[in-house]
Amino acid sequence: MSRCHGARAASRKPASGRSRRSYRGADREALYAASGAVLPVGRVGEAEELALAYVYLMTNPYVTGQTIIVDGGGVQAG
Repeated sequence: MSRCHGARAASRKPASGRSRRSYRGADREALYAASGAVLPVGRVGEAEELALAYVYLMTNPYVTGQTIIVDGGGVQAG
């Protein structure tokens, strides 16, 4: 097992979320409702909720080599 002192690698795999830039030029609320209906949590994520994963990864130096999936259960739902 190799050691890289001080090196960290972590990532976040985001899903579509509600933001000012998503679904440009479309009926956003209808698209959010349709997208959220297929997720176990029943809605799309808010930008702030998705950003919390970044905050966690940046502030916890003990987490390394992980990918956090932030998708409202979409991967599990298939």
